Amino acid sequence: MNHEITETHAYARHLLREHRRLHQMLRRVEESWPAAESAREDAVLIGRLLTAAEELRGELAKHFAEEESGGVLEEAVAREPGLGPEESRLMQEHASLLSDLDEVIAGLRSAQSAGQLTGELEQQFQSFTKRLHGHEAAENRVLAEGFRIEVN
Repeated sequence: MNHEITETHAYARHLLREHRRLHQMLRRVEESWPAAESAREDAVLIGRLLTAAEELRGELAKHFAEEESGGVLEEAVAREPGLGPEESRLMQEHASLLSDLDEVIAGLRSAQSAGQLTGELEQQFQSFTKRLHGHEAAENRVLAEGFRIEVN
């Protein structure tokens, strides 16, 4: 195996690790979502959720910028040109995913009580979570097909 292929596979593995790390951050937000039992607990809960969501947003923006700057997904397409339309679609999703998360963060910033975390805001977050999981799974499929590697 030549040096270039080894480096590309290493970067593909790095991207997969990044996907797992982002999922862990997302899980931290999800696990913080339960309702509080008092006004003081409400403020703590909202603050914890807001901090976790903002951290996720920062990491996600960096992750997307890294993907958009070229590299492993482009290499997967170079190896399997039929993946080009899917890779393009995935790159175009980045802005709307960040926008969806921004809406959740805005809702958290304006929330006054844990009761406001249920209903529409919780649904927005769950919708974002589902979209992000689907997006990352599709990127993993591009990697798997392009590099003919197994992705867990």
